[in-house]
Amino acid sequence: MDFVWATGMILIFHAALVIILGRAPRKKPKLKHRPPVTIIIPSYQNEKTIGKTLLSAKALSYPEKEIIVVNDSKDKTPEICKSLGIYCIQNQKKLGKAKAMNLALKHTKTEFLIFLDADALIERNALEKMLPWFENPETAVVFPKFVTRGRKTLISKLTNLENLYHSAFFRMHMFFGSALSFRGCCCMIKRKTLQELGGWPEELTEDFALALKTQNKGYKIVYEPDTKVSVIEPESLKELKPQRTRWGRGAARVLKKQKPPKTPQFFIHFLPYTVSLFLSLFALFFNPFLLVIFWFIHFYMIFLSEKETNPVLVFLFMLFYAPLVSVIYITARWQGSLDQRWSS
Repeated sequence: MDFVWATGMILIFHAALVIILGRAPRKKPKLKHRPPVTIIIPSYQNEKTIGKTLLSAKALSYPEKEIIVVNDSKDKTPEICKSLGIYCIQNQKKLGKAKAMNLALKHTKTEFLIFLDADALIERNALEKMLPWFENPETAVVFPKFVTRGRKTLISKLTNLENLYHSAFFRMHMFFGSALSFRGCCCMIKRKTLQELGGWPEELTEDFALALKTQNKGYKIVYEPDTKVSVIEPESLKELKPQRTRWGRGAARVLKKQKPPKTPQFFIHFLPYTVSLFLSLFALFFNPFLLVIFWFIHFYMIFLSEKETNPVLVFLFMLFYAPLVSVIYITARWQGSLDQRWSS
């Protein structure tokens, strides 16, 4: 029985710590100057979604901006760009996302760059919210809060919960000055720093690889939750599995080449879960019902901090979605590690 209560206390303390640190006041610098910004949109078979993305980019309230699309597929994207007066680089053969973004980088001269997925919609005031953080010379990357749009299926609703879950942890990371990673769906990057780091790494998870390089070089990754970018997430298990398999295999390959920095936010993020999962293996033999209640309280507390309080969805997230995604991700990490051994 002690295992059950030990697990519960760790989970509740962990959730409280994440919430308290994540809600600590942050002094945001003021935007002292308005440098021009280039928005780079890599596209691959996105002709159905890129029109809305381009309109959201054009509607940004920040006037000093230009938009460049780099298209990696043979579709109507160039025609859509032309109709909206946007420059499009049409690749003759598929380069892959990282190479395509590095190619677009050569066509820019501005100090700051935004990389935006071709199915993402960015809020009108996003640039004014993100740019001030670069007043700190140690800041290399700033990224917004992600929310799932549409949410017509249970999987997409649970995926949105996952985004909110990560948001709570990103807030906690910022108590220590830098997030551990960022999603490449939308991020603002200092051009000079990106060039210093060698551009986007040509990996399955180029954003995770760049995040590790950024931190290992001593730069900071800043999370700005006051602006949102809506993204299209998987709506079925059939769509979810290949996405998370790619993330898992990509992470395994990246971690073979570079290790994450062992910072306070790293240990607060992962250590309590490691201990809790280990204790849960023993606690299941004593009182599994009480154990489930403790895990539910943990998740509910974190989602409550992000203003998502539907208890049914939280319960489904805890009991079904989180274990499923974890199994897919861990299996893919193991496969990615095997890939590295066989190729070495």
